[in-house]
Amino acid sequence: MANIKTAWKAFWSILKDDEKAKAWEQLATPAEEPKPELPKHEEPPKEEGGSNALHLLAILQREARFIDYIQEGLEGYDDATVGSVSRKVHDDCQRTLDKYFHLVPVMDEAEQRQVQVPADFDPRRIKITGKAGNAPCTGVLQHKGWKADKQELPTRNNAQDPMVICPAEVEV
Repeated sequence: MANIKTAWKAFWSILKDDEKAKAWEQLATPAEEPKPELPKHEEPPKEEGGSNALHLLAILQREARFIDYIQEGLEGYDDATVGSVSRKVHDDCQRTLDKYFHLVPVMDEAEQRQVQVPADFDPRRIKITGKAGNAPCTGVLQHKGWKADKQELPTRNNAQDPMVICPAEVEV
């Protein structure tokens, strides 16, 4: 369970910090592995304002209690309780992602099947791993990937501090 928590922290820190993302990329890529020649594509547009990741985190907290679940220690709870809470948070997160992004696979083919990678493939959509050579090539689809069919986040309340994901609540 500690690996999941670490992975989530790493995901969010990489998502909001380009330097951390570059550092992770260097760690994850062995120096001796040859890089395939990739076709050049235009850069994706830059995020507006830099707080989109925090805004998404705030939405996941509001609609699925995601942060509360991740930050809560599981010791002291029996497996049935953890399972029932996990199912609820999972369902709420899935509903929220579908509501605001409608996630679909990048590739429709079945995983663990052979697929063709064309010469003009988009490296932002397909990552070639293993004994990477030049496209076109044939390989085994390890993961279909995910892309958003839409992005319709609600407008963030400007009266709220953009660094506050969820304000503290005090009942009097």
